[in-house]
Amino acid sequence: MPFWGSGAFQNFGSGIMSFLETLHDLVMIWLVVILMTVFLVGAGVFFFKKNTILSLDSLSLEVIWSCLPMVILASIAFPSLLLLSKQETISKPFFTLKMISNQWSWVSEYDNNSFYDHLLDFDEIEILSNLETPVFLPSEKVVRVLLSSSDVLHSLGLPGLGVKLDSVPGRMNSTIIDGSPGMCVGSCFELCGTGHSAMPISFILF
Repeated sequence: MPFWGSGAFQNFGSGIMSFLETLHDLVMIWLVVILMTVFLVGAGVFFFKKNTILSLDSLSLEVIWSCLPMVILASIAFPSLLLLSKQETISKPFFTLKMISNQWSWVSEYDNNSFYDHLLDFDEIEILSNLETPVFLPSEKVVRVLLSSSDVLHSLGLPGLGVKLDSVPGRMNSTIIDGSPGMCVGSCFELCGTGHSAMPISFILF
């Protein structure tokens, strides 16, 4: 669950979100290393005397600045592609949840039963997780989510589960949810009109 003043990620509710956090840490480590290297090299050039011996080439330096970026990019690209494969590969889901986004609510359907998910009182908003009908899903099971829109562009965002899926009119997008027991609150991540801020969604994994 998100809370006011939090400067970190939400509690992880799925393996994909944990993988995302690891990838984020890896990218930040490389970013700090690159910034420190540039700072130290710049400080060395600025504060120390220049070499009086003219040197037009350096094989070792050329090897370093050719190979090091390749290593950095490969160390980021490989886990990124692995994560993308985990998010896009859907094999033998436990069941399929169909969702349609509207202005400004979500319609969920499973086992031929559909229901609306919206705020209890649109005019007096107190808690964005105060929903009429949350979505109940089994935990530790692979659930395929099919998402489309009936009007404008929307986006299903569930930060705790590492899910962000665009909802496009006339198109069916899919993703998977494989979370641990608990409650995950999300919202529409695409500006979709005046009621955009009052379009939350709640998933309860049991």
